[in-house]
Amino acid sequence: MTPTTTALSDVRPVGEQLRAWRLLRKLSQLELACEVDMSTRHLSYVETGRSVPSRAMVLRLAEYLDVPLRDRNLMLLAAGYAPVFSMPLRDPNLVLLAAGYAEVFDETPSLPIQLGRDGR
Repeated sequence: MTPTTTALSDVRPVGEQLRAWRLLRKLSQLELACEVDMSTRHLSYVETGRSVPSRAMVLRLAEYLDVPLRDRNLMLLAAGYAPVFSMPLRDPNLVLLAAGYAEVFDETPSLPIQLGRDGR
């Protein structure tokens, strides 16, 4: 089981993502819950989809689990929140957008600027 997701259209439920990262880090629910100041019952409910964590809790769990920023955004989306970390243009999801910008700017001629005698 791999905890990473490759496309925004492939977002798994937040509980599944958290569980995958917790198992990857070899933590029990008790260990993780104690570290982030949450009850084991609530963590269990989040992992099974019976409860939706708050935005702050998603970020706290992801921080402790050392989840990459891209995957933290996916966790936030899965929990129903807007992503907070910006994605660089080299991100695979934005390659076409970056290529389009480059094409537009490369083909747009720069306009000459003519200054008057007084420099304005």
